[in-house]
Amino acid sequence: MQIIFIHHSCFLVELDDKVLIFDYFDGDKVEGMHFTGKLPSYEPDTKIYMFASHSHKDHYDMDILRLADKYPNIHYVFSKDIRISPHFLSKHGIDPAVRDRVTFVSPDNTYHVDDLDIMTLRSTDAGVAFYVASNGVSLFHAGDLNDWEWDAPVI
Repeated sequence: MQIIFIHHSCFLVELDDKVLIFDYFDGDKVEGMHFTGKLPSYEPDTKIYMFASHSHKDHYDMDILRLADKYPNIHYVFSKDIRISPHFLSKHGIDPAVRDRVTFVSPDNTYHVDDLDIMTLRSTDAGVAFYVASNGVSLFHAGDLNDWEWDAPVI
């Protein structure tokens, strides 16, 4: 297993037979920010699972759906706040059939995608956090973290 930090909240995990990618976006998509991390290339038959914790531009980039053209074994696990109707996909030049490769998730649920066991939790900001188990490895990706200032209760 190898864990690679790409940028911001994006991490890539290489397991023996698959790659998990969390919260990838192109580094120039967010105004006022510039990140230089890039995804490595893989063989076309590589099993790739792309996770997006929520729809904010610094955690989700709709262009990741275009990777389905290059990787026939790619699957997406998206927070349910990410909207990709067939009309929306067509309008942006993305094959609407890619929607068949997406599992939409909500907080506090369990999902099974191929041989991945996925548990979702609430993020401290928006969307979900992911707990993923596969190949004897368990991983946690917190999604979007926020440093909220809460009024402390008076005791």
